[in-house]
Amino acid sequence: MHKDFTKVSQYPHFGAFLNRCSLTFDPRTANGHLCLSQENRRAEHLISGPHSVPLDAARFDHTWQVLCFQGFTQGQHFWELEEGEGEEVHGGNERPLVEPPAGRASDLCVARRRKESLSGASQHRRIGMLLDYEAGTLSFFGDGQVRLHAFHCAFRGKLFPACWIGEGVSITLCQP
Repeated sequence: MHKDFTKVSQYPHFGAFLNRCSLTFDPRTANGHLCLSQENRRAEHLISGPHSVPLDAARFDHTWQVLCFQGFTQGQHFWELEEGEGEEVHGGNERPLVEPPAGRASDLCVARRRKESLSGASQHRRIGMLLDYEAGTLSFFGDGQVRLHAFHCAFRGKLFPACWIGEGVSITLCQP
């Protein structure tokens, strides 16, 4: 039986009963414009230009993206990211693919053959993402409680949290 996460924002401490994930970025996937911290929990887009990175088939060569090491094939999972400097941060799952939005710089967006902008995301420094694999739902929350959007899809295969990071921006994967 699946919980009804469309109403999860009505519960002040919903995060307490979820599988809160401890995620790290996968350096093999990080675009050359992105610099990861030693513990792979923080990613920063270098305004000085790309740095030298080893060739890897998993690397994003043409988009400023990075995937997390951890992926999901079942269950319910919650994670958060916190924006540092700048305005352009986009989070979600790879497969559905995360792409930068056309137009406004500080919106979150998820795409799978179409783009959906998340209104109000720019007002929040911390964005939570709640994946219910079996229900086919990825929900976005601002500052832990304000539901911004829910994306519905029939998931197949392993899903990896992903981030697209704009110039001069840093993001941190929050600890549970």
